Amino acid sequence: MTLIFFALISLANAHAQEKKAGKIMTDLYGAIDDGNAEKASALLTENMKASVPVSPVPFDKKGFIGMCMGFKSAFPDMHHEIVNWFADENKVAVQGIFRGTNTGPMMGNPPTHNKVILPFNTLYELDGNGKIKSIQVQFDNKAIESQMMAGIPDAKKTAEKTVMDLFAAMDSGATDSFSNYCSPDFTISNPFLSAPSPLSAFQGILKAQKTGFPDLKHKVVEMISDGKFVTTRGIFIGTNTGPMMGNPPTGNKVELPFLVLDEMDVNGKIKMRNVQFDSKSFETQLMAGINPNQVIESNIRTMFEAADNGDADKFLSFWSEHSHPYILGNENTREEFKNRIKMFKSGFPDIKRSADEIIITGNKVTVRGTLSGTNKGSFMGKPATNNTIRISMLGLFHLKPDGKIENGWIEFDSATLQNQLNKKAKK
Repeated sequence: MTLIFFALISLANAHAQEKKAGKIMTDLYGAIDDGNAEKASALLTENMKASVPVSPVPFDKKGFIGMCMGFKSAFPDMHHEIVNWFADENKVAVQGIFRGTNTGPMMGNPPTHNKVILPFNTLYELDGNGKIKSIQVQFDNKAIESQMMAGIPDAKKTAEKTVMDLFAAMDSGATDSFSNYCSPDFTISNPFLSAPSPLSAFQGILKAQKTGFPDLKHKVVEMISDGKFVTTRGIFIGTNTGPMMGNPPTGNKVELPFLVLDEMDVNGKIKMRNVQFDSKSFETQLMAGINPNQVIESNIRTMFEAADNGDADKFLSFWSEHSHPYILGNENTREEFKNRIKMFKSGFPDIKRSADEIIITGNKVTVRGTLSGTNKGSFMGKPATNNTIRISMLGLFHLKPDGKIENGWIEFDSATLQNQLNKKAKK
């Protein structure tokens, strides 16, 4: 009789333990399905480990909860249906079915809006105090992928097509269409740029290249993609028959290998582009047979001519964006520089800056010349005198590797200028 009594007690305890284990399971699935990370976390020990097919290494507690909440974002209506379960001491085996509709982004991919029904098996180990200390989940990764992507175009082909379409737009000079292929937060890294830059910089580079190389062509040699990243190996081909970065055309043909890495966003647009090529090779091919000093001298004369015409923007196009111009020993902002050019043009409509001697030593250019003109308009707040001026002028310029002026000093005989203006006005 005693033995039977203790057997009944043991059976009752086992049944109670089984019910407790079952509640832990249903509470965990309920918390996950509800997106309640705090409640789900409370059911796990601090050193819990979880093996899941989506990761080659086990998750810790924080990683497992993060993965579950990621699934909740991807499948807001998800539900874990427990079909069968069995508890034996501190081990619980669960057979179930996952159901959900992919209406949110998942692992960087946009939602497909497909419904997923996925059988799964899970083995839990409890710590004896009502918490889970290990989880082993099994399901068919291929099955979830095939259901999610059913009827969806191949991500690799879609990404490759987007990149190819962008190259076609580049070759045609259709820079306004770049936003069709690039995300609003797009950035580009390029040897022509000092730092990662936005879409407008990318458009500016292509406009300059298309002007310098009207026949430009990006020949794609090889393209590799996983749907998120696209690597393109190709050759830039073009003939320099137009001005490039303020330089006159050289007429030379350039064939330059390049490597481009594009990263796609969740909407299938390019959000990051990294371009690599040998800038020295580009410069060598572009300038083959050309005397670089002749180009520099031509740029200086063209720059002075732009100032004579009152075209301040063109004049400053020969200066780098962060250049430091000095006039009569005082540093000017770009806007001050523009206003000074306009002031001289207004006061001396026939103004002429003559470069009588240009000396080039490495990246330094010294210009000795004259400034002449007739004072037909107001100048420095004073009315026109109709006097003719002719004064000496000296310029010293430091050039960057791309040929643009990094620093420049312009001096002229201001005392002689005032003396010539203050002569008795002509009648």
